[in-house]
Amino acid sequence: MLWPTYDDTTLTVHVYSTHYVDVSAGPTQDANTGVCTRVTTPRVRTYLDGHVDNDSVSALYQPADGVHC
Repeated sequence: MLWPTYDDTTLTVHVYSTHYVDVSAGPTQDANTGVCTRVTTPRVRTYLDGHVDNDSVSALYQPADGVHC
């Protein structure tokens, strides 16, 4: 189940599921790509068996409608 909440500056999505993995996210890193901004978030996933995966997720934000990155 996804439970989104928001305010003027923050969007938070709570994910409810069967417990298979613990996830923690590090501080985001912003990088300009032309007029667009790529935001990358590192994360650490720790599985119930102790296995740990480190990776990151990213999104590319365009400054306005019609601007293609």
